[in-house]
Amino acid sequence: MHVNSLPPLVLRQILTHTATPLHRWWKDWKHILPLAQVCAQWRDIGMPLVYSHLFVYCIETETDDDSDDEGDDVAIREIRSYGAVPKMEWMTNGPLILANRTMELVRDVRINLRGPGYMFPFLSNIVGLLDQMNHTWPLVHTLSIHLASDYMEPESYQNTMDGMMETAALFADTLARVFPGITKLRVGGCDGSEAFCRFADRLSYHYSMQLNSLFSRYPMSCMSPCFSSELTYLHLVVRPYIGQLVPHVAPRALKYLCLDGISVFFRWQCFYENEGSVRDVCFEQLEHLSVHYNGIHNMEVDAVVTSNYSGRRNEASGLPYWLEFPMLKSLTITRCPETGGLLSCCSLPRDTLMSVTLEGAVGAVCALAQFVGDVTHAGELSVSVHGSPEEGGSGYSEQKGDSMVSALNLLYSEDWHLDNGVLCLFDDIVLRNNHIAGIQSTNLKELTLDSPLSLSMFVKIIETQPQLISISCYNLQINKAEQVDNFILEMIIDKLDDSVDQVEQWVNNVQPLVSQLERITVCNHIDLFSQKAALSLACWLMTLQ
Repeated sequence: MHVNSLPPLVLRQILTHTATPLHRWWKDWKHILPLAQVCAQWRDIGMPLVYSHLFVYCIETETDDDSDDEGDDVAIREIRSYGAVPKMEWMTNGPLILANRTMELVRDVRINLRGPGYMFPFLSNIVGLLDQMNHTWPLVHTLSIHLASDYMEPESYQNTMDGMMETAALFADTLARVFPGITKLRVGGCDGSEAFCRFADRLSYHYSMQLNSLFSRYPMSCMSPCFSSELTYLHLVVRPYIGQLVPHVAPRALKYLCLDGISVFFRWQCFYENEGSVRDVCFEQLEHLSVHYNGIHNMEVDAVVTSNYSGRRNEASGLPYWLEFPMLKSLTITRCPETGGLLSCCSLPRDTLMSVTLEGAVGAVCALAQFVGDVTHAGELSVSVHGSPEEGGSGYSEQKGDSMVSALNLLYSEDWHLDNGVLCLFDDIVLRNNHIAGIQSTNLKELTLDSPLSLSMFVKIIETQPQLISISCYNLQINKAEQVDNFILEMIIDKLDDSVDQVEQWVNNVQPLVSQLERITVCNHIDLFSQKAALSLACWLMTLQ
């Protein structure tokens, strides 16, 4: 199909991404070259590119004994710049796809290194790559480093410590040379080893600043040397022994706390068992709390710990209010099957909380409606609820559909002054049996469904929910600005063949619904590194401009 046969489109933003694991093609970097070359030409033809972030993901892989290549044990897995640039990938022994000019506008660099065992033995490859660039980027102001490894027993860590100290220092020295203008530094590691502490301390020395942001996973008992007494950002992953961390870092200094693994959040105080009592933890300055958990966790606390608690308790449940957040502005809890049990242990403010994002099954959503009602104040509160009947494994039922609609009407009640309601469902429960017509609240502004949305269902939603300003789903998203007489259409295409016929079909189907097409997102699950498919996609994207 000739590109000129495509209907004219007005684009303000182009986003491209793939759901295919990129590391599967780490040895086939030649396949990405055609797409990369096209991307490099976009600026030459006037394509507006906005590079604000650069993400570098490195993954350690097993070396192929039959390979003739050198240094193929470490591959740069992904280079992703926000703007009109698709994901790229290159090898350390392959050509440097990103030229210096493509880095001119980058301000935020995030490097994530992951591999089996400890990561420092492989940093020499990354150091060599940075040296090959032979260039510095003084305008980069934010540097985030995360060194992660698969779990190893403590004795295995000790056996791999030899020789790491020099590599860690060299890596820090190289980063400081390549990015001399850093004003915000974030460092994360997999444990509290001496090598990691030296790396963090050396970076702090180069940039003459204390670390005010830290990511970590696994035990951190000996990481206190690189902690700032004014630590404001803390991101903990996968059940770190947080009781060992508390004595070194006072939680009252934190403003942002992200916990991946609900057990670390719930057991914060339980490490004081040996003291014979359980103490409250008050996060005096915490403004943003984010909790993520993927799995099943028993929310019940040991009876011994609970009985030793002498502080405030939830009047309804009788459980201790272990965690207090007097200054909290935003709360996010996702992938938590027992959200209600978790919230019952938190003391949340009525006057400062401005944003709540909660995720749970239908029963949890119903319980959360009452919770939000308890904490809502007279100001503006943005509420986003994610739920699916499938999370509990019981599937859809008419009763669950009715319960969900009742909970939504309660949650978005006008009495609660929710001016920016957002409803995100991982199932089309509200679309079955016309449940959508049962939602009566005018506060519900955005609807997101992780399921295909037909044009007929779209029309039904518009008819029954005229207050919506945004409707999105797996393969179609339409936003209606409140004071603008046009739509912003975002199409998400499930599969894209080697031709763009399907793209044209989608455009023709949805164009009658909109007066002006402003944004399109292409999401494909095919092999982007196929030369023909990559060139077809890139060619089509260029025609949109």
